Amino acid sequence: MWWYFLQSNVEEHERFYREFGAGVSEDKEDEDVAEMSESKRNSKPSDFQTLFGGNNNDHFMIGIKFTRRSIRLYGDFYSSDMIVAYPLGLITKIGEAELYKDKNVDYLSSIEVLIVLIVDHADIILMQNWSHTNTIVEQLNRIPSEQHGTDIMHIRQWYLDGQAPLYRQSIILSSHISPDINGLFNHHCLNHEGKVKLASEYKGVLPKVVLQIQQIYERFDANTAEDADDARFDYFTKKVFPKIKDSTQGGIMLFSSSYFEFIRVRNFLKSQEASYCLLGEYTEQSDISRARVWFFDGKKKIMLYTERAHFYHRYKILS
Repeated sequence: MWWYFLQSNVEEHERFYREFGAGVSEDKEDEDVAEMSESKRNSKPSDFQTLFGGNNNDHFMIGIKFTRRSIRLYGDFYSSDMIVAYPLGLITKIGEAELYKDKNVDYLSSIEVLIVLIVDHADIILMQNWSHTNTIVEQLNRIPSEQHGTDIMHIRQWYLDGQAPLYRQSIILSSHISPDINGLFNHHCLNHEGKVKLASEYKGVLPKVVLQIQQIYERFDANTAEDADDARFDYFTKKVFPKIKDSTQGGIMLFSSSYFEFIRVRNFLKSQEASYCLLGEYTEQSDISRARVWFFDGKKKIMLYTERAHFYHRYKILS
């Protein structure tokens, strides 16, 4: 496919590079800011530079039409052979269709192959609002509200019977599995031919750790997956926190995988009058800078840090 793409005449490619390429600023002040941002980004890990380099507009949405002699970018969505879109871009269109009667997203009705990925990773979407992905998939393969010039005689009967989701092919690519991805896979990927999971084996990275740091893993019991969050919090408050509360060792970082857990642990630390500082995705930049200094100087013993904040900023935390 990519060989065909490279050998073909691509229409509107200049507009594509202009709108979604790295771009060149004509304003000196904007150029200085861009250089500072680029320098800051270059100090980050390679995966961060790949994900956040260039134009990462969350409203990205483009239709692609394939003809015998060319590939047409920015094609009308109703006549496009392929729609490449970010979840937020589609959610915006769905919201407009719900507000205005003259708007619709009927072009989602004919999706036959769904690929959920961002840089080949659905796990990247998990760092944002996964509910957008579920909402979009629920909108697929519905009976259109208008005909849009379609020849009804060419429509398959099973489509008119509302069975299109049973024929749609869904491909979810991710570097790891999660309950949210499993939920999408189990409840919205319903092809009548069945489904399959393919797992890659990864070589361990612990031998590559330069500093030989002792790592201790503790297991807690939970009756069901739904009880896991409560069981983890209960184990932390009763087993882990008493050990670190009066510890005389260096700074202690608590890494939270969700913002809800972050709030829960924060409230607990506050109730225990613990010495702590916060670094979350909604924390003001001035408070982040202050927290990092406090933690480095030892004025605060505990730092509560969220996974999303680390994903978007990759702060170097010193203690």
